[in-house]
Amino acid sequence: MVNASCSQKAMDAIVKGAKALAFTALELFENPEELVKVKEDHAWHVEHQKEN
Repeated sequence: MVNASCSQKAMDAIVKGAKALAFTALELFENPEELVKVKEDHAWHVEHQKEN
């Protein structure tokens, strides 16, 4: 596991994941109306998860 997590493939995956998160944050900063929608969707899912 240690060798796999330190491999170049793992490091590339970490960079790709970080970029995806950064671009998502940028998109939400540039489009606050989308952030409102995301927060509303999240709240709905949290509320309805309690029913199950």
